[in-house]
Amino acid sequence: MILTQGSSGPDVEQLQLRLKAAGYDCGDVDGDYGPRTTAAVRAFQASRPGLAVDGAAGPATRAALDAVLAPIAPVVPTAAFAASPRAVLRRGDRGADVEQIQLRLRAAGYDPGPADGDYGARTAAAVLAFQADRPDLEDDGVAGPMTVGALDAAIAKKQPDVAAKAPSAVPCESATWAAFQRLVASVTGQPVRYGPGRGLWHDGKFLVTYGAGRIGGTIREWPNAIGRSYPSFHCSSWTNFVLGWLLRRNQNYTHAGNVPSLFDLLEKSADLHQIPGGGAYRGYGDACSRIEPDGSGAKRSGCPDPKVVDARELYDRRASLPTFVTCGQSTRRSDGSWKWWHHTVLFVVDHRDRDRLYRIAADGYKGAQGYSADPMRWAEITDKNVGNYAAAVYRAYGVDTTDGTYGDLTRPIADVDFEVP
Repeated sequence: MILTQGSSGPDVEQLQLRLKAAGYDCGDVDGDYGPRTTAAVRAFQASRPGLAVDGAAGPATRAALDAVLAPIAPVVPTAAFAASPRAVLRRGDRGADVEQIQLRLRAAGYDPGPADGDYGARTAAAVLAFQADRPDLEDDGVAGPMTVGALDAAIAKKQPDVAAKAPSAVPCESATWAAFQRLVASVTGQPVRYGPGRGLWHDGKFLVTYGAGRIGGTIREWPNAIGRSYPSFHCSSWTNFVLGWLLRRNQNYTHAGNVPSLFDLLEKSADLHQIPGGGAYRGYGDACSRIEPDGSGAKRSGCPDPKVVDARELYDRRASLPTFVTCGQSTRRSDGSWKWWHHTVLFVVDHRDRDRLYRIAADGYKGAQGYSADPMRWAEITDKNVGNYAAAVYRAYGVDTTDGTYGDLTRPIADVDFEVP
């Protein structure tokens, strides 16, 4: 079988996954053999003497790719992997399902050793390292449904190519803007810190919680840098919270903190969507639109993904951007490699005051000593400091409005309070 430009399906998806795992950028793992996949195949062929450099993945090219990745078992198509009864993989497991995890880890920038189908110490360490970079995931070195979902999100697997709309630079109406400023003052003044908390809708208002437990129970202690529990968000729980508050989801707000992909959250409908092995959530796709990059951010950053913007591009384009811009973030490591889609941030444009650009996010990390407890900060982005964010690139989504209001106007703009220990 020869795969060429125009081919599609699970075989192409597997080829793309292997190309990414071998270090060749083919774009999204979407099963479509387009120009970027062709270019990645040509680049791989050019690096292997004896292969024809024609951009077609025939038996010789695929065998050479397999040799680079050192597999021992045939690759199971992703659909079969997703339906596999072995929903949890751990150290000591063997076979094609393990090979799939190893390929995903490589494609996401983590080193599990050879893709040999053996869930050994290096694979477990790579899974643990990936989990440590994702505050939603348990650090146990076990590849369960949530970890696999987060891996798929990290490599932008099956990323829907949502049509971008022209951004609408409509000033936020006064009552909503004043309420948002009160929210910012609350989360930065408390301060809310980086940790496992999330927002809940409780007794007619939004609450910022200490952790992931339910309101009314004993607050569970969890390791952190300041030695005591505190009101907290991690990056994706903050994004889910602020969008739910802004769009007045109120009693329809869902707080499944383990949404495995920001892009799912921003692109799926407001219907309930079940997370395999987790809770259910409602998407914001009815209210968010992808912002088309102009190419300057990708060129400036050297990022191989052309769909990204950088902070300089957002700053330069701020007068034409929506008031609220939610972003998934990838970061360039010191060795030049990329840590893909590991963070989320909110940029805010004040069209009421000279299009000033601000950033607010739950920045921090989860290390060996627990959560870093970094406080949330509201910072203005200026021409002088925008270079401080040069290592980051974003996929950006604007929150839609035609008149400066957001969400269901039959519901009030809710108050925000804090869980009482």
